[in-house]
Order: sequence, then structure tokens, then C-alpha cells
Amino acid sequence: MWLSTALFVPISVFTYYSEELFRAIGQNPEIAPLSSMFAKICLPGMWLSSYGYCYSRYFYMNQNLIPDITSKLLATFVHSILSYHLAVTCGMRNKGVAISTSTQFAIRYLVMQVFYLCEPTKDSERVSVLDY
Repeated sequence: MWLSTALFVPISVFTYYSEELFRAIGQNPEIAPLSSMFAKICLPGMWLSSYGYCYSRYFYMNQNLIPDITSKLLATFVHSILSYHLAVTCGMRNKGVAISTSTQFAIRYLVMQVFYLCEPTKDSERVSVLDY
């Protein structure tokens, strides 16, 4: 998890200046601000997603696939409904999809966190999630 945080800082700086970088590599000037806005909105979700990946590895190593499958199914279900609602019903379009994508990443992390905290193993037997 420490490595995820350490890698997230440069990625977030890159994302903050992504519009200028997209234009520098020749992306359409009309598309660059939309791409940049999408990436900036997804940034908190990407950070939580990197932590969720650590939990996913932890559960895989303990041969428990239920938390990962549950988190993916629940997050995808919420993402589908929220994406349609924000993009179509509320008229937020690209911004609505970005918000629902970031929310999907956050839900995956939160579900994994709940499974980790409710795991019925003894603390002496538990391998630290920080090791992944």
C-alpha cells in the first residue's frame, strides 16, 4: 500500500497537467479538455482502486475469491445505474460517466475493506495487507 501511495503522487501531478500534455502530443483541441476533465474526476477513484488491488492480492493469497468477485459485481451494478442516471437523466454526459467511474473504484475498495475487517481469522494468523 505504501508503494501505491508513492506511485500515486507523480501520477496525480501528471493528471493535473494532462490537458497540456494531451495537446502537446497532438490530440484534438476540442477533445483534450474533456479527456483531462475525465482523468481529473477519476483521480480519487484511481487512488482507492490501487488500495483495492492490494486487498485483492491479499484475498487471492489467502485463497478467498468471494470478496473480489463481490466487490466487482456490486461496483459494476452501481456504476451501470449511476452512469445512466448521471449521463442521460441528469444530462451530465461525460462528467457523469467520470463521476460514476470514480465511484465504482471507491465502491470496490470499500467492499474489500469491509471483507477484510470482517474476516474471521485471528490477528496472529493474519498476514498484513501492507505486505501486498
